[in-house]
Amino acid sequence: MTAAQNKESMSRRELLRLSAFVIPGLPLLAITGAAMAQAPAAKTPPTDAKPAAPACNPVPESDPVAKAIKYVTDGNKVADRPAKMGVEGKNQTCGNCQLFTKQGDQGLGKCTMLASGCVASKGWCTAWVKKA
Repeated sequence: MTAAQNKESMSRRELLRLSAFVIPGLPLLAITGAAMAQAPAAKTPPTDAKPAAPACNPVPESDPVAKAIKYVTDGNKVADRPAKMGVEGKNQTCGNCQLFTKQGDQGLGKCTMLASGCVASKGWCTAWVKKA
């Protein structure tokens, strides 16, 4: 080797000295890289966009499951609602049922009995359960 080549190449001693600093840092680099890969990207909402309303289509009374549980959109139209769990039938609505979860401000909500859409909070069906 010439003197010029020797200056451009690294000696074993220099390689060992450099690896003493680099090798211990590799696990930290791997952990940091993995954490950054799993971190969700920051999303900035458009300034003029309105928050999206949850998609909730009303379940028609003609739906087969709705018919099976005698769902109606207005519970006041059912005169013979039986008392359940100490609550008179006239006081039972989807809005005060354990199976109902309110969705937005339109008076609609999800019912675990009717997965195909939303029910009216003033509705009623035979599956009504008193909220705990």
